[in-house]
Amino acid sequence: MKKIFSAETGRYWMLTACFILLAATLALIYLHPENQKKDFKTGDYENNTLDRWYSQAEFLLKRGDWEQAKNLALKILFSFPDDLFATRVMIRVCVEKGDLKEAENICRKIIYKNPEAALTRNNLAVILHLMNRPEAVNEIAIALRLMSEHPVIKYNFSKITGKTLPDMEDVPDVPPDLLIVPPASNGEKS
Repeated sequence: MKKIFSAETGRYWMLTACFILLAATLALIYLHPENQKKDFKTGDYENNTLDRWYSQAEFLLKRGDWEQAKNLALKILFSFPDDLFATRVMIRVCVEKGDLKEAENICRKIIYKNPEAALTRNNLAVILHLMNRPEAVNEIAIALRLMSEHPVIKYNFSKITGKTLPDMEDVPDVPPDLLIVPPASNGEKS
């Protein structure tokens, strides 16, 4: 006796086979070693994305491409509104464009939210120093108290207060998102 499959039975088996193939493919993709490295629940994917953006922003700052650096910082801040690196990029861009008042406002907003932001306090101290404001001494002293071994903060403390610190580098290697008191052209303290 011969059994003939109906079209409906054929579609059922075809859908079952497709479902099994799809499930097997997804299982293989999920179990692939490269996909095991990405833990989306703990934010590893976001960290990798941020690392790429940070590297790109550093490159743009070093190159002096202020507008592109600002756009990238805004992109970071859109996704991560409290990102300190991106706000320091914005501060640096404002300073380079001569908008010291806006840079000061950004610093003060960050410090209001996070009083322990030593690198932002360093940037604020440099901005205030460039504006010839005496509060610069207080801000750099707080930054030094928060991060006493940071070479940029130590250097800026020395330049702003006129006091030398032990184990201080002459001009440290400065990350592009940090501000530094510019050395005087004749080698004297500014």
